[in-house]
Amino acid sequence: MKPIRLLLVFAVLAALLPLVALQAKEEPSQPPSIDDLAWLAGTWRNEGGQMPFEETWTAPWGGTMVAVSRGLKAGKTSMVELSSIEPHDGKLHLHLRHFHGGLKPWASEQEALVWTLVECTENRAVFTNASRPFPRDVIYEREGGTLRALLAGTQGGNETQMGFELKRVAAE
Repeated sequence: MKPIRLLLVFAVLAALLPLVALQAKEEPSQPPSIDDLAWLAGTWRNEGGQMPFEETWTAPWGGTMVAVSRGLKAGKTSMVELSSIEPHDGKLHLHLRHFHGGLKPWASEQEALVWTLVECTENRAVFTNASRPFPRDVIYEREGGTLRALLAGTQGGNETQMGFELKRVAAE
């Protein structure tokens, strides 16, 4: 190939390179919205173990999702948990508060506990609060009619995980 043709080919490639690079750039992804967590909606229950547990998430509405949960001991409700997922400062946050009977707040929780959504896919949500030792992470994963909730963090200097497997329950 003659030097002039070679220079012409390089000049054309050099001119096209910025256009190719622009097309290769991905569009910035939008932060997750509450609608991206719609897969969490429904009633989920684990009837086994020492503390059977039920959690009911509402569908997204008004920019939030809310949940009421209860734990049983000896066949009686021993714990109630209220949760919400709502936006704040452009991110979604999980707020959670525990109560005894009569909605008396746990003494250890002067206010709601809060985690920030850091990962969201079509069937997985990871909420994190680095300032909390345990649970530092609250992870929900759905596979069909099964919802897994995993609490992870540090207890006594050791990484600890506590998992719950809940099954979808038809509305009663």
